Parts: sequence; C-alpha cells; structure tokens
Amino acid sequence: MGVKPLGDNPVALLAALHHEILLFAAVGLAIGGIDDLIVDLLFLARKAWRDAAVYTRFPRMTTAFLPVSSDPGRIAVFVPAWQEAEVIAPMLRHALSRWGHDRYRIFVGAYPNDPATIDAIASVAQDDPRLVLAVNSCPGPTTKADCLNLLWRAMIAQEDAGIM
Repeated sequence: MGVKPLGDNPVALLAALHHEILLFAAVGLAIGGIDDLIVDLLFLARKAWRDAAVYTRFPRMTTAFLPVSSDPGRIAVFVPAWQEAEVIAPMLRHALSRWGHDRYRIFVGAYPNDPATIDAIASVAQDDPRLVLAVNSCPGPTTKADCLNLLWRAMIAQEDAGIM
C-alpha cells in the first residue's frame, strides 16, 4: 500500500488547497498587523516625545488662555442647499430660534432651477435679517465647493458693504 498521488484523491487535493489558502491569509494578516503595530509605535513615540519635550516648555493652548477679543465680529454659517425644500425652512427656523444673539449670519446657497428650495428659504429670510439667501448663477446641482464659494462671495460682499 503506497501513498496515492494527490490527483487521485479529490479530498486530499481540497485539503491541500485549504491549507495553502489559510497559509496565504495568515501571512497577509501578519504583514497587515506588523504595519498597524509600526504605526501605533510611531504614534506612541511621538506622543511621548511631545509630552516630555514640547509641553514642558510651552503650555497647551486652550480657550482659557486666549484673551477676550474687544471686537469679536460675527460668525458666518454656510449652508449649501439643493432640493431641500421640505427640510430647509424648519431647520433654519430652529437654528434662528436657538441662537439667541444676533452676532451671526446664516448664508444659504440655492440654485435657480430649484424654485421650491428658494421659496422655502425666502419665506424664512423675509422675517429675519440674520439669514441671507444667495442664488447661484449656474443651474444645480454643482459641486458643494461651487456653492460654498458663492456663499463666501456673498459674505465678502456684506462685509464690504458694512453689513456683516
């Protein structure tokens, strides 16, 4: 009784294939684990260095150490909106009611081919000067960056006009 070749025994062939796949997976996990371990060790070494060398010379900067500004200016909140007609007005009313002071402006960007969203924003904006509607010259949707740039320009225009 000799040993049968692997090709004659399908179970032995599957067992050998299973063993090779497990070995491949184990090596892959080990390499991935070593990579993660190196990243963790670098993080811990950097943290130890910063705690020992940097923060002993300079205190950590927190808001408790910052001086109070004599003229803090206003806060600008940018809200890009595309097809938000159902939710934008309640969200804006809620924000305006929660933020009691008037040291901020909410700039909301909309698109000319989204009249429902424009109407929803305008219904809130007509009652509150803290809300500014900016309508993009391009039909939407565009990139979020495009809409945020529009809102940035609207804020700059208000600053230049002395409103902001």
